[in-house]
Amino acid sequence: CSGRRAGASGSYTDTRVGLSVTAPLGASPFYANQRALNDLERLREQLRFAQDTASNEARRLIASARSLDTEVAIRRHAVDAARLALEANIRSYEGGGKSNSDVVLSYQNVADTQTALANSQVSRVEALLNLRLLDPDQPL
Repeated sequence: CSGRRAGASGSYTDTRVGLSVTAPLGASPFYANQRALNDLERLREQLRFAQDTASNEARRLIASARSLDTEVAIRRHAVDAARLALEANIRSYEGGGKSNSDVVLSYQNVADTQTALANSQVSRVEALLNLRLLDPDQPL
């Protein structure tokens, strides 16, 4: 606002009034707060997802280890049965009832069952180690 006024001596004086408004250039604190709340909620959702994933994986590994316990026991019985069959085939061979190839096949069967047992044992230990990595407090 400006204006000219005549003074008592007949001279003119200028009067001016200035107005200044300041506003922050960045987002207002309200928007910054809203963004922080949204980020917090997103992180909470990510945490819930990670916890659910870890829980599901732990249940899967526990079930796998239990199943492999049973599998290892069955494979041990299979190894014992293969050894008994080998002994029987050796005796039959010595008695003339079995051929050399029957004995060789029995040796191969013992080796195959032992390999399957070892693989099952490794899988069981792997499941237990993965469970321990996922949850160190989980009893094995």
